[in-house]
Amino acid sequence: MREDKVRFFCVIGQDYLHRHRAVEIIKRELLRKSSSLDLITIYPGKIDEKKITEILKSASFTQKIIVFKNPQLLPFSFREFIYKELRKLKDSPYIIFEIEEEYNPFIKKIKKDRFFHYILRRSIIRKTFSSPYFSPLNKFIEACTEKDYNSALEYLEEAFRQDNSVGINILGRLIKNSHFFGEEALSLFWETDRLIKERGISPLLALERLVIKLSLKS
Repeated sequence: MREDKVRFFCVIGQDYLHRHRAVEIIKRELLRKSSSLDLITIYPGKIDEKKITEILKSASFTQKIIVFKNPQLLPFSFREFIYKELRKLKDSPYIIFEIEEEYNPFIKKIKKDRFFHYILRRSIIRKTFSSPYFSPLNKFIEACTEKDYNSALEYLEEAFRQDNSVGINILGRLIKNSHFFGEEALSLFWETDRLIKERGISPLLALERLVIKLSLKS
C-alpha cells in the first residue's frame, strides 16, 4: 500500500474470483491498520440519492470501508451526483470500487466521465486477470455467494453449454470457497459430490438440486 492519504481503490477486471480476491486483500490490509473500521457494500440497483447522502453525512463516515460494486452501472446523473458529493468532502472513508469490466476497453469508454476521471486519478488501481472461458462458472459462484439463486441456475446452464464436463470443476470451486457459505452448505457440497461420483447422477442435475437446496436454506 502507498501512503495513508490514499483512500480510493479501483479493482477492475471481468473475472469474479480474481476481483474478489483483490478486494479481500485490500480490506484485510486496511483492517490490519484499524480493526474498528465498519464494512458497507453498495450495489448499484439498491441505492438512491437519499441513501448515499445519509452514508456520506453520517458521523462515523470516515470510519468505514465502503465496497462500491459496479458503479459504472449507475445512471450518468447519479454518478454526477456522487462526484459532486465526493468533491465536497474534507475527509473520506476508504472506498473500494469493484468494476466488472475489461480494463483497457473500460478506460476508453469512460475517458470523458468526470466521476471516473476523478476517482481513477485518486485511486490505487488493481487490474485483475480475466478468464473468459470460465466466465459463466465465475458468475455462477458469484451469484451463489450473493444468494441470487435464480441467476445462479442460468449461469450453471450456460457453463454446461460451453463444456459438458465442467461439473466437477464447479463443485471443486464451491468446496474451495465453502467459507462463504458455512458448514451446513459444505455438507451439501460433499453430498452432491457423492451423488455424482457414487450414484452416477448427471452433474448438471446434481448441481441444480444443490442450488435449489441452498436457496431453501437462505
